[in-house]
Amino acid sequence: MGQEKTAQTKQPKGIRLPIVRTAADIDKLPHLSDEEKALAKANLKKVAPSDGWYLLGNNPELQWFWQLIELALVHRLAPDAQMIPFSPMNLIC
Repeated sequence: MGQEKTAQTKQPKGIRLPIVRTAADIDKLPHLSDEEKALAKANLKKVAPSDGWYLLGNNPELQWFWQLIELALVHRLAPDAQMIPFSPMNLIC
């Protein structure tokens, strides 16, 4: 999608933590090790494209953990979860 930009993305005014939208953003984070940067780049393909998820990119292990929790909750709500394709709630919404 639009996540394949090469330049660092622009930060919204008033946000202190960098929003990590692209691989270039990840490469500019000085506090991450190479292993954490690899995990953060893998996470980019798995999380929803929203600023909340992108802020969690500053801590890729926490981002991965919350993505796992979200998936567990979605499956716990099955079959009546809006997030499950073709479920009754998905079709209604």
